[in-house]
Amino acid sequence: MRRYGLLRRAAAAGARLPDLGVGLPTLRHWIDRRREREIDVPPEERQEDMATELKRLRRENEILRQEREILKKATALFAKEGRRLGGQRSAPPGTGPGGPAPIPGDPVSREGPDPPFG
Repeated sequence: MRRYGLLRRAAAAGARLPDLGVGLPTLRHWIDRRREREIDVPPEERQEDMATELKRLRRENEILRQEREILKKATALFAKEGRRLGGQRSAPPGTGPGGPAPIPGDPVSREGPDPPFG
């Protein structure tokens, strides 16, 4: 901890490595060790943040599990309906093999086959 304080003071004063009397590999080693300690035992305020985040993620995870179960059931239901109907899809109302139903009084919409070209 004392070394880290020395590094912070030196950096704040704008000192360069030769001014510290410490080689770059040693400095990197000190910083890496400090980071590892912070990861292993985070500060108190970070632990509270992590606990809050963990609680939120667990709640979100439970919601996602429930949604997945609902989707599984819906998929099974639709697959069952498709088998029950014999795989046939119903046509929209007013349509059939000959196309859309004619609209009464509409000159464009007429009954019967299309006239031959020529």
